[in-house]
Amino acid sequence: MSAKRIAARHRKWLLPAVFVLGLALGLGLSAAMTTPDPVAVAISPTHVLPRTSTDTPTTAPTDTPQPTATVTASPSPTSTPSPTATATHSPTPQPTLADTSAPTDSAPVSTATPFESPPTPRPNLFYIGGINFAATSEPLTMIYPTDWARSDWLTLEGVDILISDATGANLRLFNDIGSWVPDHKIFVYADGLTGVPVLSIHDGYWSRRPLEAEPLRELIEGSVRSPYDLATIEANLERLQGHPVTFAQGGSQATFLVRDALRMDAETTNAYLYKPGRVSELFSEGQVTQETLIVLICSAGQPNEPDETFPARFLILLAYAPD
Repeated sequence: MSAKRIAARHRKWLLPAVFVLGLALGLGLSAAMTTPDPVAVAISPTHVLPRTSTDTPTTAPTDTPQPTATVTASPSPTSTPSPTATATHSPTPQPTLADTSAPTDSAPVSTATPFESPPTPRPNLFYIGGINFAATSEPLTMIYPTDWARSDWLTLEGVDILISDATGANLRLFNDIGSWVPDHKIFVYADGLTGVPVLSIHDGYWSRRPLEAEPLRELIEGSVRSPYDLATIEANLERLQGHPVTFAQGGSQATFLVRDALRMDAETTNAYLYKPGRVSELFSEGQVTQETLIVLICSAGQPNEPDETFPARFLILLAYAPD
């Protein structure tokens, strides 16, 4: 293995450590939240991936990239989610940003929740359209189209919510993909500037199994090994506006539409590694409002970026669209 790759691997595992230190400043989400009236939204998914705990998780090959970057209490996403230094658009997640590595054997994305100055918890902003994004005991169902024609839909059932905590335990669990695949988990923290939820979702593959946001990442930038050029990715990010994503929980169901989507290039992603709680500032003023949430996923490397599988990130701003 080249010295360059060894250095990259060491850097990946340093990120979670930095994040855990930052988590000491992490924000605490209020466990008790009132449940508003459910909002029903009809959708007809054609592809369902239920949580199948009976499947035996496969251990990824030792040479398979592990999830990297995580973000710390001082907002800052690392290498990963997507969701822009010189970027097309870039997020500032609090939870960690983790790289999803090898396209066929492992590749997760992660997020963490620390801040330079922990924002005052505003649990009401985590309750949107009848969905409680802070309810760790109430799994989500996530539904979205995997093609531009919206003829094929992916349904992910039993998606567990992991909330950022001061000890970093949930972030470590989120990044330990091999311990919970084939189940589904997302990492949630609050944006420090606006208080809206940031959802860090893994993409890439783990033991040849596509992770939760992989179809979305592939729709935007193509193959991990040979991603589209930046001009095509930018065009696809524009095209993504209006793309629906539906969340269901208990008896409630709410549809969100993409309001904006940005790519954080490797430089920007690295810059936000220490300020994940400020990703909302990467969007234009006035776009991030109380009925929105931010999704953070990974982005494959471009020719001018570090030789890593996912050195960049995508920030996707979703706005609640009531009937």
